[in-house]
Amino acid sequence: MQTLAEVLKNKFLAQFPNGRATIRKSALSNETVYISFYLIGNDEDQPNNIRDNDPLSLMISLEEDPRGFAIRYHRNSIATQPTKPYHAMGSTKIVARKSSGDADTIARRFATTVERVAETLASADLYHNVPEKYKTW
Repeated sequence: MQTLAEVLKNKFLAQFPNGRATIRKSALSNETVYISFYLIGNDEDQPNNIRDNDPLSLMISLEEDPRGFAIRYHRNSIATQPTKPYHAMGSTKIVARKSSGDADTIARRFATTVERVAETLASADLYHNVPEKYKTW
């Protein structure tokens, strides 16, 4: 499972080379791995130096499944400018679906999700200013 998690991390970093992806095991189960993806890889480039201010909010869990593996999306949105004057910020959802299958199927489907992330970022009015070196979409 760790190998598949590394494959998914590398697929993300291929599209966003200056981003960051962290892999951690579940505290309750050895069969689940969580992967968080960040558009801005250096915390000092984040707004106010806070990692959670990253405009991309993408977190998945990778679980062993009777058919191989299952991938679930827990956070899949980007922070955008508000559409109403009384909102603090807006949010645009990244289209992503739970899927299961062997490692190749999961990797292929996640690659499609990474492409959707790039398309969503390209068409959105982001809430935070993103330094140019991170704009690889």
